[in-house]
Amino acid sequence: MMVDRSARSRLSELVAQLASGAATNFEFEDAVPASDDPAVAAVAAAIWRYYDDLHEHTLSGRFALDPDGCAMFERVGRFLATDLEYRWRHPFLLDLVYLPLGVLSLGLVPRLIERVRHPRRFEQVWPFSSPAENESTIDALR
Repeated sequence: MMVDRSARSRLSELVAQLASGAATNFEFEDAVPASDDPAVAAVAAAIWRYYDDLHEHTLSGRFALDPDGCAMFERVGRFLATDLEYRWRHPFLLDLVYLPLGVLSLGLVPRLIERVRHPRRFEQVWPFSSPAENESTIDALR
């Protein structure tokens, strides 16, 4: 895997602009850099879950981030500032497998597989691969 420092830096700026209301969701989508760094695609896909892509808006009012969303955006910014490799699964490839399993099991099988692969405690540190990685970046800011 490779780390694309330029794309990560640009994406970090875009995430901060989206979170602060300085950029709309459409501006964010249009400016996400193309990159072979898997973290770039994963972060863009994760951020997409926090806005409505059917109309243009900022993350304010009914689209304002809740505390969990704020924490996730903050972690993403810290992760993108590092040269750590992105170690989570590539969502698209496994989604192709999970889709039929999810349909047949009403979503149960993919959720069970993910809980085994990435226990809940790690969801709270995503995109870092472990609590230790996450903590090391917090300590570096102090």
